[in-house]
Amino acid sequence: MTLEKAILPEAVKVSGSYYKIHTDYRMWLTFLRLINEKTKDITTFDIMYIYEKPDDRYAGFQALCEFANPPVKYPRIDESDKSKTDVIDYKGDGDYIYAAFLQQYGIDLIDVKELHWHKFKALLRGLTKTKLNDIINIRLYENDTGKATDYSRKMEKLRQAWEIDTLPDDENDPALQDFLSRIK
Repeated sequence: MTLEKAILPEAVKVSGSYYKIHTDYRMWLTFLRLINEKTKDITTFDIMYIYEKPDDRYAGFQALCEFANPPVKYPRIDESDKSKTDVIDYKGDGDYIYAAFLQQYGIDLIDVKELHWHKFKALLRGLTKTKLNDIINIRLYENDTGKATDYSRKMEKLRQAWEIDTLPDDENDPALQDFLSRIK
């Protein structure tokens, strides 16, 4: 998200044309759920468009993926150093996300009329000292010392308890694979 612009994007560019899309975070959680379900019919994602849909659905899907997970400038991470650990499960962690937004920002995600996806993602990144942060830290835990201590055994047990179940990768859809690799 850039603060230089007065408005957030409300469309995606596909093959040189702009297509107005839904921007509320609820729709994008649905989009991510459909991706995780490995939906085979690309037209399933037409729900994201408000009026017209692009003729090239594959390019449209790629544009939607870029909107859902725009590149971030910081932190600079070498692709080979990127952890493949999932740290957030929007469905499974729903209660913790809700509680964190209410605790930190006073935003009731159930009652809020509309919250742009990019705002939602920025607020999610800015969360501190919430149960959700504790869960993410547990999922990211690695015993760097290699020594088995009471603490490391406890943390490993917690990490396994909070680990997110992932579906096997679908090697037949490069756009899906690219998107999934960027959100991990």
